[in-house]
Amino acid sequence: MNYHPFLILLLLVFVTNLEVGFTKIHHSNTTCSENDQKALIEFKNGLIDKSNRLSSWTGQNCCKWDGVFCDEKTGNVVKIDLHYKNYLLDGEYPQRVLDNHTKNFLGGELSPSLVKLKHLSYLDLSHNYFSSIQIPPFFGLLMNLRFLNLSCAGFGGYIPKNLGNLSRLEHLYLGGCYGYVIGPGNDLRVDSLRWISKFSSLKSFDLSQLVIEDTKDLWNSINMLPSLLSLNLEGCNILPSFTQVNFTSLSSLNIRDNMIGMSSENSSIIPPWFSNLTMLMNLRLGGQNKFDDPTNVLEKLSSLRVLDVSNNGFGDSLLSSLSKLNNLVYLDLLGNDIHFSSLHLLGNLTSLSVLELRFNTLKGLIPEGLTSIFCRLSVLDLSDNEIGGLLPTFIRDPSSCLENRLKELYMGNTKFSDFFPEGMSMHKNLEVIDSTNSLLYGEIPSSISKLSNLRFLRISNNKLNGSIPSSIGQLTNLEELDISENLFTGIVSELHFVKLSKLMKLHLSKNENLVLNVSSNWYPTFQVKEIGMASVKVGPDFPQWLQNTVNS
Repeated sequence: MNYHPFLILLLLVFVTNLEVGFTKIHHSNTTCSENDQKALIEFKNGLIDKSNRLSSWTGQNCCKWDGVFCDEKTGNVVKIDLHYKNYLLDGEYPQRVLDNHTKNFLGGELSPSLVKLKHLSYLDLSHNYFSSIQIPPFFGLLMNLRFLNLSCAGFGGYIPKNLGNLSRLEHLYLGGCYGYVIGPGNDLRVDSLRWISKFSSLKSFDLSQLVIEDTKDLWNSINMLPSLLSLNLEGCNILPSFTQVNFTSLSSLNIRDNMIGMSSENSSIIPPWFSNLTMLMNLRLGGQNKFDDPTNVLEKLSSLRVLDVSNNGFGDSLLSSLSKLNNLVYLDLLGNDIHFSSLHLLGNLTSLSVLELRFNTLKGLIPEGLTSIFCRLSVLDLSDNEIGGLLPTFIRDPSSCLENRLKELYMGNTKFSDFFPEGMSMHKNLEVIDSTNSLLYGEIPSSISKLSNLRFLRISNNKLNGSIPSSIGQLTNLEELDISENLFTGIVSELHFVKLSKLMKLHLSKNENLVLNVSSNWYPTFQVKEIGMASVKVGPDFPQWLQNTVNS
């Protein structure tokens, strides 16, 4: 499944808050010890570093090396952070683009020299690829670790039980990859979780996409973690426990995609102890699960900020229980058979910022009575519904809203007809317009240049026509332009790209009367990772930059 980019950001903020104690460690001006330096060099020598990410690991002071952090007073190495930072991509990319990214992954062997770093408290190797090697058992000897992140790093086999010796751990991430994350993920398994009983300080625990062979004592084992605040069991094929467990301190629980209630052998009832999770801020029940009506449970979880109940088909009755959740910021109702007639029940959710309504039973025109609800939103996804006609007032005329908050608007696979009425240029915060595979007609107005924050413009497979205004070249933040499969005509020149230095994806294909006419020796300021030009005429000169892009 694909995580919404906004949700990824929101969850990263949530996790960062849990890890706030570690953010105070910085690169130190002190000199690291000779022993620590030698241990790091041994560690580096075992790694495969195709893109030279560790090129700074030379010289006498390892405290200045990228990814290495030292205690400011003692110079001891206390933190190693080698996660691959560019692991998120928005949307789908061709294999060659993914291959270029994977060249940046670290791999190879993990040297036991790490054990010599006696003060190491933080180790992050996530979003790399270690070719399905087992997590080395010597990790269980890193006794001062408080933070260990091995998620989405290509580990395989059984998790060594001696990780249970790391009694000081506060954050342990062993999970897989999601959505737009690049990487082959982990292929990890455990026979049981009895080995976690010593984790008395553990706050965050991510076991997502792990194979847990013996789930008999799963919940009892987790129940023995007195400090636990965040638990991720997404995609583990486990069932919630019906025995009483004490998770009253939990602030985040993710049990998405566990096939709960998907067969006659699996109960679809939400366990009674869910009602006691009054501190819960993030709850994810959606995906490949089919729960019974959660109304009696959800209305008691008044602290919720993130709620995912996607693909459960709860129907309109669900919304009455949500009306009391005044702290909700993110609500995923994808695939729940929701009708327009019940959406007014969200009127009390004054903090709501993101609303996901894809694949529901929304039909016809959007009722104007919902304007006040939609005006509060930063992100609205109405895709894959039978809605259409003219765009609603809150989109056509932002002045109808007391505050203009809209940043991301998704209307793909709908029947809206008018594109970009003049007032739409007043959405100064708008970053995403995605209305692919719809019935949009008309021209792109020159006023589109007023959307100075626009990053993604996806309007492929519509009936848009006319020439493309050169003012589109003024969108300095644009990263993706997809206008393929329309009826555009005229010339696309250098002016259309003049300030698009951030452009990474360009799709003009299947506009048969469109002509790309730029000088053969002209080079744009951007470097695209993906380009589509099928059926577009090029000339009279074939630009060298396009030739180089095709051949790269």
